[in-house]
Amino acid sequence: MNEDYEIYRMNQRLYGHALAQEDVKNWIYSNIFIIKIGTVKDFKQQAQEAIVTIPEFEDLEIHTKNISNISLELSKGDSVLLLQSSVNIFDTNNDIHFDKHHFYILSAINPKTLNLISDTVKIKANNKIEIANEITSLKSILESIVGAIKNLKIGLDPSTKAPIIDQTTLIPTTAKINSDINSLFK
Repeated sequence: MNEDYEIYRMNQRLYGHALAQEDVKNWIYSNIFIIKIGTVKDFKQQAQEAIVTIPEFEDLEIHTKNISNISLELSKGDSVLLLQSSVNIFDTNNDIHFDKHHFYILSAINPKTLNLISDTVKIKANNKIEIANEITSLKSILESIVGAIKNLKIGLDPSTKAPIIDQTTLIPTTAKINSDINSLFK
């Protein structure tokens, strides 16, 4: 972080020296953080490794790994964001940084499936959250459950005088709730 700040301050001191500033910007661009877009050719989900082609480099094929904290399920043809780096983060013995380029998957573009693998998952939002698909939502399922409870009719069994639930409205309502749950969750 301190090194980044020093580079920033050096660039500010060069204000008015356009050529020197351009050299600094080009150095930062070529050595620190470059993003490319690639297309998945093959993906091994268990290892999170892929063969990706980069159209910008005449469909260059590269072997890469997912370095995000989200496990991806990628298919052939999916687009991914790649971090280009001169550092091989998976081989600490590889200290040749000046003539090699390594690419790492940062994320999928329009992912179809995301798997978050963690011991604990917390969702904290400043605004309302929604868990839904194109068929139903968690909110509508919970509202249906509350509605079913409100509309529950309890009667007395004429012979035993024990309370019984009226099944005529309960069965279709619970069948609909069960169907919605199955369409939202695996």
